[in-house]
Amino acid sequence: MAAMVRTGEVSPAELVEAHLERIAQVNPGLNAFTMVLEESAREAARQCKAGAPGLLRGVPVTVKDSFDMAGLPTCVGSKSLLGHRADTDSAAVAQLRKQGAIIL
Repeated sequence: MAAMVRTGEVSPAELVEAHLERIAQVNPGLNAFTMVLEESAREAARQCKAGAPGLLRGVPVTVKDSFDMAGLPTCVGSKSLLGHRADTDSAAVAQLRKQGAIIL
């Protein structure tokens, strides 16, 4: 996907929409996603500039809620952490963002 974005074969917005459509199709039966960041992913795709640095520029990725994402719940599958919201991104999430990934 990263190579396709770099060559212009596909845009980040097209990739995000394709992923969101697939999530909408299969997630009701799988329940793999507890939260989908549709609007922020679409906005990140719109903001993605051609030629911007980052090995993952424009590539949609998912992040398990075991990793802190600023302002979002981090439950790690535990009811005791319900209501917890991370203050900052974990190192892994920060690196994904730095490399231009679009978090779904």
